[in-house]
This record gives sequence, structure tokens and C-alpha cells, in this order.
Amino acid sequence: MIGQKHILVLTLISATLGGCKFGNYSQDPTVVSVNGVKTIETFPATAKTLKTLVAYKDVSGTYTSNENDAASLTAVPLSILGTFTQVVQLFIMSDPTKSSVFASMFADPFNSGSIIPAQYDATGHFTLNSQQVSGFYFGPDASCSSGVFITEDGTINHNHPTVVTFPDGSHVTTSGTLSVTVIEEQLFTDGCGPYLQRLASCFQTNGSGCTAQEIADAQLFQLYATETNVVDLTKASTIKELAYSVLFQ
Repeated sequence: MIGQKHILVLTLISATLGGCKFGNYSQDPTVVSVNGVKTIETFPATAKTLKTLVAYKDVSGTYTSNENDAASLTAVPLSILGTFTQVVQLFIMSDPTKSSVFASMFADPFNSGSIIPAQYDATGHFTLNSQQVSGFYFGPDASCSSGVFITEDGTINHNHPTVVTFPDGSHVTTSGTLSVTVIEEQLFTDGCGPYLQRLASCFQTNGSGCTAQEIADAQLFQLYATETNVVDLTKASTIKELAYSVLFQ
């Protein structure tokens, strides 16, 4: 399960989300320059499990959820695979108050959106608890706000370095092994109901009668409706959270 934990904390996160004044922006986590990096470690990273979840809030304020605990790995979003691309790098900052970041070894993490913050301690444990990485108005006006949150839990073992060979024959020796679950949650304020129901209609009718923006926004249902069959689109107006988790090792 992605977990009842997330349903229980959803009310707290939603309260925070509802109190924010979002602008029309999407903002990556703030990191320091390359000069502020203490070490760069490299780990193999292959998706092992994918789970998806949708949470609803009915008119009485009661939360319910539906989960797919064994979704096909072919549905793992490309957005996260852009970071965990067979081999992932962990940039550990010199300043202990700055979050480390996971980044693809195939891109400059300081000039790329493909980074994921990571709170890493000396024991090799990751604990990142619902850190907001973007917030924006969602829909035609300011009545609906949405935010994306990242949660992580995992460990690193430096005792078992491995060699990863790429298709072109090149290879890299890793710093050890990694086991980390990354959860991405998109939350919606109460004002999002009408727009989410509109998007569900656009999704089901292949965009018939919908604007280009509505068609683009409706793609948020692709993972949850078409690829993992976890969402009931007839209840789209009551959706409060869409979430997926991926275990990488």
C-alpha cells in the first residue's frame, strides 16, 4: 500500500495547501551551486514496483481511497525516470542545512528540472516527508489550487559497489547499492471539483469540445485511469489526491 498514512496526513497537507497563495508558476527545489557540493555518489537505480492511489473526499468530509499495489512497471512516469535513469547520482551538499538531490548522471542537475530533493543522514537513511516541490493555480481561475509533494524513504549500502554497463559498452562503478521508495502526490483544494470533473469528461471523450489547455490538463488521468485503472472518473469532482510510489533498487 502507498498507505493509510497518506490519507491520514492528507487533511493536514490540504489545509496547508488551501492556505497558500499560489502564483502561476512551477518551481524546482532550490539547490546550491556545484561549488557547494561535498560529494557525488553513484548508484544503480532500476524500478522494482509501482503503486498508484486516488483519494476522494465526499460531501460529509469523509476520505476514501482506492489503490493499485501491483501496477505494471511500463506505467512508471517518464518524469521520474528522467532522474532515475538506470544509474542515479546523489549530490551531497557541503552545507548540512541544504538538501541533497538525486539527479540523472546524464544531465546537469543544476541546469535541469530532473532533480529530486533528498534528506540523507550519516547512517545512510533517507527521510523526506511531504516536501512541496511545486504549486500552481489549476484551471481557468484562482478557485482551484494544486500542489505536488515528494516523500522518500530508503537506505544506502556502501559495502556492495557494483559495475553498471551501458548499451554502448561504457560502464561506471557505483558507490554501493540503493533502495529508496519515492512517492509523488498531487493534491487539490476543494475548489477544484468542477474543473476536475470537466477534465474527466475531456479525457473520456478524447478532448471533444475541450480547449487545448483542458486536453493537456486531462492527461493527469492517463496514469491513474488508462494505465493502472485506479480512479473512478465519475467521482472526479471529489478527488483530493492522486499519488504514485516507485521502489528503486
